[in-house]
Amino acid sequence: MQNIRLGIVSAVDASQQAIRATFPDKDDQVSDWLEPVIPPIANAVIQLPVIGEPVLCLFLGNGIETGFFIGTVGEL
Repeated sequence: MQNIRLGIVSAVDASQQAIRATFPDKDDQVSDWLEPVIPPIANAVIQLPVIGEPVLCLFLGNGIETGFFIGTVGEL
């Protein structure tokens, strides 16, 4: 499994500031909840992506259970 993957947002939880991503190239596998990678900016406002938006994801280890989303990547 690759550690950096391109996925599509399939769920958004604003209270957790997290998303789930689906990976069409892997039979639509769905990640666990992924929090954003946030730069150290004072009073940063987090804008979560919307369902259907493509996102770049970073995973720790050999799977899609533990990871983060780096950001959106535009239309595919």
